[in-house]
Amino acid sequence: MYRKLWNLYWVIVAVASSLLAYALDWVPHEDGTILAISSGFAEYLQNLIDHGTYRSCVVKEDPCYTTTRLPFVPWVHYLLHFLVGMNLLAHLLVKNVVFYGIAALALERYARKRDIGYLAIAAIYSLVYLNPVSLRMLPTLGGEEGYYVHLLLALFLLLADTIFSVARAHLIGLLFAILALTKSILAPVCLVAAVYLLMREKCNRLAFVPAVYLLAVLGAWSWWSHETTGRWTHVANISSFDGINLYKGNNEFVEALYPEVHLDALTRAGLTEPPRDIQDKEWAINDHFRQLALRYLSSDWSHALRFLWFKTHAVFFAMTAPARITVQEPISVDQLRDLAALRDEKTLKDHVLAIGYGLYKGLFIASIALAVWDVKKGRIMVSASMSYVLLCALLSVPYVIGWAFGKHLAVLYSLMFLYVSLVFLASRAPGRSPILKR
Repeated sequence: MYRKLWNLYWVIVAVASSLLAYALDWVPHEDGTILAISSGFAEYLQNLIDHGTYRSCVVKEDPCYTTTRLPFVPWVHYLLHFLVGMNLLAHLLVKNVVFYGIAALALERYARKRDIGYLAIAAIYSLVYLNPVSLRMLPTLGGEEGYYVHLLLALFLLLADTIFSVARAHLIGLLFAILALTKSILAPVCLVAAVYLLMREKCNRLAFVPAVYLLAVLGAWSWWSHETTGRWTHVANISSFDGINLYKGNNEFVEALYPEVHLDALTRAGLTEPPRDIQDKEWAINDHFRQLALRYLSSDWSHALRFLWFKTHAVFFAMTAPARITVQEPISVDQLRDLAALRDEKTLKDHVLAIGYGLYKGLFIASIALAVWDVKKGRIMVSASMSYVLLCALLSVPYVIGWAFGKHLAVLYSLMFLYVSLVFLASRAPGRSPILKR
């Protein structure tokens, strides 16, 4: 009975979150079809549906790119369109029931092995999914966070468990493969996690299975990139830590604007427009903007170190709501500079959001301190604590190098609530319960 109620509960959370996101227009749905999907995925999806090809050009005059977005998100909705058609709300509901369900199943499996009751499981799930940041970011379409955060939660629970079986090895490998094809920063995250797993399991033959999955998909994507662009690569060329986004996060305007002003304002000011002679060469564009960013950083290394600390402080310590100032229309460079003055103009809503983000950041720093202490002392959940520190560190570094806003931090906060909840329950376990050493 309790299990049926639990399954009903997480389905209700998934459906209600989807409907809320749709009603509040957190998911763009101008024409009501899945082709309203954001973040540059719509073009790839339309070509998959119309022509069965993976490319971005829809209008004949457009440059034709093949690696600006990783394929998992477009392929999810391409396959879903055979099941539910083109209706965006149907895609939203099915996607969220599946992905929320993956995290729910992983949590249930982890918790029940440790005699954690269904009421406690539901409470943990509520903390992870119904806190304001998760509620805003996780049910959405288009932005990769609406897909990979759920999978990372499942991966964390699998890594946190020290019991390593054949099924668990293949599940971790499958998650590595999907994550690496979802967002560019996840490829190095999974590579390091695979090495960590090999070291933890002392190079047991079974521990090589996840690495094989990961290397297989990275090899396949790299081959695709080479065949279509001539470049061997394991990532998409639009990532948070390379190319245009690396430049957006490392230039003369950032200190005046970040984190309150959304750095897409640089695009509105025309600063990310590639030179005309390389506009149809996607990796040449990537290389051009990487060089601009590196030139800015390498001109003065002492300034570069101060600048990286500035961004670290902005991401993890600043009491402010990220990207609260957005620019939708084209502006001049002078108008871009003027945006800095808006940072001091705050409404009551801005102050409330700043306090909210400050609380999240404080809890996150405290959770990292707790995890590091537990790894050192071995008192509560060493494997879970080590996995938590590892994933958070790997996810944070690319965003400090590039740039991060609220949606990027949703994964850290979701992991935080999951980890802290499990630690709380473990610390209250009586006697020498196995949970104390998991």
